[in-house]
Amino acid sequence: MTIETVEGPEFVIRSVDDGTVLRLAGSAPAWPGYFCAYLDRPGLSCRIRVCAYEPRGQRFSTIFREMAAAAWKGWEGDKAWESLEGEIRLSFRMDSSGHVNVEVQMRDVYNWQIDTSLTLESGGLASLADDAEAFQRALEVAN
Repeated sequence: MTIETVEGPEFVIRSVDDGTVLRLAGSAPAWPGYFCAYLDRPGLSCRIRVCAYEPRGQRFSTIFREMAAAAWKGWEGDKAWESLEGEIRLSFRMDSSGHVNVEVQMRDVYNWQIDTSLTLESGGLASLADDAEAFQRALEVAN
């Protein structure tokens, strides 16, 4: 896997089953209006620029805090977040054994679309929520 080094705020989701990594990272020159989403998994590496503007009041970090709060009992159905321009969509579903399946869809509306999944342990959701909030704060301060 190729991991590109970036300067600036970063949020990382790492799958516990196959080493797949999704990184959201702010870096010049597009930051703070855009950040980059990097997906690295065995046999696949891609990157897309994502609009950081969230006019709908849907804070990126909120979904992670909600999942962390519900981790001890689980939740029904999917929890999802999508960027304003649809470049990336994350959908989360918890199974009965406490694993969280993260469906990742990344797309360039004119050229390609990637659909893949990552697996998380529910015990790591609180730490992930803290990281998401730090990334969210960096977005808000920069904008």
